[in-house]
Amino acid sequence: MSARRLSELDKGERWRAWLHTVAVLAVAWVVLVGVYYLVPTGVVPASRSGADSFLRLGAGIALFAAILAGQARRIIRAELPQVRAVEALGVVIPGADARSAGPPKAEAEALASARGARSAPP
Repeated sequence: MSARRLSELDKGERWRAWLHTVAVLAVAWVVLVGVYYLVPTGVVPASRSGADSFLRLGAGIALFAAILAGQARRIIRAELPQVRAVEALGVVIPGADARSAGPPKAEAEALASARGARSAPP
């Protein structure tokens, strides 16, 4: 199977390629949003120790790198690399943003905890 350009496809094939991409992105975004909102509800417990935080950070970076490498491999092997690249960007960029920006509830709890620790008498 050799890679083809999107411009080489007829109109029907282009539509099917883009509809498939939109469907894949919709499923990926539902999963990302689900994970994003499950974290602060307690389903995934928050860590309190510094070492645990560094382990979670390392695991998150390793997971992101693995997803990025997998997406790169899929683009290289794809029949339509242009469409696959759009798919990869649609999955990797929002996923990185969701992991880097803490969930609102978790941020509020951390801020409240920090304020309480500073204002508490010794």
